[in-house]
Amino acid sequence: MITIRIVRQPFWYLIVAAAGTAIVLLTVRAWREKRLSRGAIVFAFLLIAAVVVTPRLQPYFNNQQESKIERTIVHDEVQRLPLATQISASRTGFTYYFDEDARLAPSPGGSLIDTEIKIRSLGDVIRFIPRAVEVGFFAPFPSMWFGDGRQVGSGGRWLAGIETLFTYMIECLALFGIWRARRSFSAWFLTVFLALGVVALGLAVNNIGALYRLRYPFWICLVIIAAGGVNLVGRILWKPKSKVT
Repeated sequence: MITIRIVRQPFWYLIVAAAGTAIVLLTVRAWREKRLSRGAIVFAFLLIAAVVVTPRLQPYFNNQQESKIERTIVHDEVQRLPLATQISASRTGFTYYFDEDARLAPSPGGSLIDTEIKIRSLGDVIRFIPRAVEVGFFAPFPSMWFGDGRQVGSGGRWLAGIETLFTYMIECLALFGIWRARRSFSAWFLTVFLALGVVALGLAVNNIGALYRLRYPFWICLVIIAAGGVNLVGRILWKPKSKVT
């Protein structure tokens, strides 16, 4: 948690949500099994303590967050703003970049998406969630696979398109994997963590190139869930037929 707080401070909301999900699932499991696990109680206590204490150590993290690379936004300052303003600041930050002379300049476009959308309130955030789901799980869209990227050219776009096509297949298998493990709290924890992370990126990141990189840790969870789907699909397709006598 401390490492994530230092290197990916905007992900802190996701960590809090994941911790809350874990505690809720532990509680439901204890209720279902009619018993309390001492290990689960200790784990929940340590998890709550870590979530409460870690942000209070932020002044000691600042010297670890200094970088020679210029940033379009300062996360430590943005974190003090309301949630909708944080999302808006993040999206605005991706529309700029530092040129070769270290001057802040508007991004020439390329990978930007939904730049016309303005988020000013919590209501705007809620209304934008369906689009965030679409962008988070399915971007770059097929219409983006065949153009010329500003930095990667047409070859990079083609490669991204092929990888995204495989991602669509993995997402389909993940649906089977969730169904197969629908009684497993561990599977639901991975699913909730994955969904929250991808949707959060869809809300806050309007640069597909950046989204492509930042989404990768959540795709690891997606592959884990999809592995169960491969097993289920294999059993359905190659189930031996019983002989009729």
